[in-house]
Amino acid sequence: MLECKSADRSPHLAYLGGSFGRVSLMTADVELADHARDCLQLLVNVHLGPMLVRIDGTTMALRSFDALVIRPRQTYAIPRHVNAAMVAGAIGFILVKAPLPSNAVPKDSNHGVSPIQALSPASRQDASQLVADLLCGAPEADAIARNVRALTRMWEPHLDVRQTRRQQLGLQSYIAHDAESFGLIGMMEFASLRRAAAYGISERHFTTLFRRATMLSPKEFYNMRRLEAAFALLASASRSISDIGFDLGFSAPAHFTRFMRSNTGWTPSAYRSHLSDLPPLLRPNWAHSFGLAP
Repeated sequence: MLECKSADRSPHLAYLGGSFGRVSLMTADVELADHARDCLQLLVNVHLGPMLVRIDGTTMALRSFDALVIRPRQTYAIPRHVNAAMVAGAIGFILVKAPLPSNAVPKDSNHGVSPIQALSPASRQDASQLVADLLCGAPEADAIARNVRALTRMWEPHLDVRQTRRQQLGLQSYIAHDAESFGLIGMMEFASLRRAAAYGISERHFTTLFRRATMLSPKEFYNMRRLEAAFALLASASRSISDIGFDLGFSAPAHFTRFMRSNTGWTPSAYRSHLSDLPPLLRPNWAHSFGLAP
């Protein structure tokens, strides 16, 4: 398996974006805390040996060229490799993130973890070619997009494009609508449970309805949203990292740094520096409204 000599700076050997979404190539000694995203994700083990991943509290081992679909708002983590020192710098996971199509919803989104899938010979070639393209000194946007899209055909069986977003009745639907439409400042009220009084219910009942509506606790949902806001704000060099951290609700820059590192493997400054080195076509550029100025 290929090695990367610069992996001492970051567990991400490559991180690119485009019309296909975002793709990361991570080292085998990567470690990520439990977190969730508002997008569909595909995790592929391209290491020679098995790699661990934890989905909604269930730990599974992906063998070489095994893949796993992570649905929106499922919590996932990558535990530290048991022999981290031995695999430092070795290639580990490909992680692809993409927003859901506007006319699609995940199938059986409340029915546990998706099964592990072994890549077909053709998909193995796609994954190997993607690794080679990502490690290229000057990757071509078209080649990256072509191989990413070839791999992400694997999540098509997990989508239902015949129906629009499910509508639920009553207070739970009202809470779900507010959770989707509020900016970060409003979401702080959800995370602290102060919003429960606005619905005339107890904090405990509010937490139950919120989890049913979003599949996350209020705090987890808030952290998911401000992580995506951090990505969007750090992509611009017009604001200082300290100001961004305070806008995202962190009382000190060190808290923002710890939050970013535990959920992404990057510090805010390392993430911003990495994006500044990428050509515009390969910079992650998702449009979100967070209620914050860019």
